[in-house]
Amino acid sequence: MSSSKLGDWKITVVSIAILVMILVSPVIAVTMDNIGDTEVKSDAQAKVNHPQDPLAETINLERHTPKPPSKDDGNRHQNPKEKNGKDDQDEKNGANVLPFQKKHLWLICLSGMFGGLLYGIRDKKLVIPHRKSKNIYEPGVVTDVLFGVAGGVVIFLILPGNITPEKDTISLLKFIGVALIGGYGGRALVEKVLTQQIKDLQDSVDDLKAQNKEDAAGMALINKHFDDDPDTPAVPHDTLKAAIAKASHSLQVYAFDQARTFRRKALRNVRKKHGPNHIDRVVPVFLALIDCDEKNVYHRNHGQLAFALKDQEAADWAKAKEELTIAMEIRDRNKVGGFYVYEFNRALCRIKTVDKLEEIKKDLEVALSGPKTSDWVKKPSQVCAPDLVEWLKTNRERLKDWIKERGIQIPE
Repeated sequence: MSSSKLGDWKITVVSIAILVMILVSPVIAVTMDNIGDTEVKSDAQAKVNHPQDPLAETINLERHTPKPPSKDDGNRHQNPKEKNGKDDQDEKNGANVLPFQKKHLWLICLSGMFGGLLYGIRDKKLVIPHRKSKNIYEPGVVTDVLFGVAGGVVIFLILPGNITPEKDTISLLKFIGVALIGGYGGRALVEKVLTQQIKDLQDSVDDLKAQNKEDAAGMALINKHFDDDPDTPAVPHDTLKAAIAKASHSLQVYAFDQARTFRRKALRNVRKKHGPNHIDRVVPVFLALIDCDEKNVYHRNHGQLAFALKDQEAADWAKAKEELTIAMEIRDRNKVGGFYVYEFNRALCRIKTVDKLEEIKKDLEVALSGPKTSDWVKKPSQVCAPDLVEWLKTNRERLKDWIKERGIQIPE
C-alpha cells in the first residue's frame, strides 16, 4: 500500500471517529450530567443511612477545633468572618467567576460541536477531511466542529447572567440548546463579521480615493486663484468656496496657509506701492473656511478675514471690527494665549468707525501686553498705522498722562 493511500485511510478513520463522537455527544452529555446528579444524591443518602459513630465524631471535632489564639500570635490568625467576607466580595466582584460552572464545560463543548456539525450539513452535504493535493489537506467538517466549540463557549461569555442547568430536564435541554445555537452560529457569525469588515474597508478605500480626487481638483483651483500671472483667468468665488467646502481637513489647512501668505505679500506690495491691491482675493477663501467650521473652533479664520477686510482697497472697517471681536471671543473661550494683534487692529477699526475714546484706549492697553504689538503702540508708524498716529495727535491733551505713563512716542 502506497504512503498516499495509507494517509488517506488514516484520515478517513479519524473523520469517522469524530463524526461518531459528534453524533452521540448530546446523549453522552445528558447521561454524564445525570450520573453526576446521582452521585451527589447517593452521598447524601449514605450520610443519612449510616451516621458516624458519636465517639469518632467527638475525636474528629476535637482534632479540627482551632485553638484560641495566644497573645504572641499577633495578626497571624484571620477572623473567619473577615475571610469569608473577603471571599464573598471577590466573588461579587467577578474574580475568577465564569458565567457557567466548570463541570459543565464539557457539555458546552460537545453541544457546540454538534451545532457546528449541523451548520456544516445545512446544504445537505458533508465534506469529509481529505487530501486535495500532495501537501494540502482539506479539513472539511472538522473546521465546522472547531468553530462550533468556539461558538458554544463564546455565546455563554456574551450572554448576561449566570447560566447553569438546574436538576430538571427542561432547564438542561435549554442549556444544551443555547450551546447548540452558539455552535451553529459560530462560523456564520465569524463569516458575517469578516464580510462586513471587508466591505467597510473597501468603502473606506473608495471614500479615500474619491476624497483624494476632490482634493487634487481643489488644490489646482487654489493655486490658480493665487497665481500672480495676470493672464491667468480668475476662479469664480462660488466655485472656489464649493471646492474648499468639499475638501479634506489637510487641504483646508493648505488653503489657509496659501491665503495668509498671499495676503501678507500683497499688503507689503501695497505699502511699497508695488502694483495694485489684490488683498480682496483672499476674502472668499476665509469665508469658505469659516463656513466649514460649523462648531466655531478656529479663531484665526476670523482674524485673517478681518485683516483682509480692513486692508483691501474698498476697506470694510465695520465688518472687520465684527470679525475681530468674534476671533477674540473664540480665542478666549478656548483659553489660547497671545494674538494681541486682534486688539491692536480692532483699535484701528474703532478709530475709523469713530468709537468712544475709552473703548479705543482699552484695546490699545491690551495690545501693550504683547511684545510685538507693544512696540506698535509705543512707536506707531506713519506707514503701517497712520490712523493711529493721527488719533494720538488729535487726543494728545486728553491722553497726555496715559501717553507719558506708557512711554508712547508720537511721530511729528
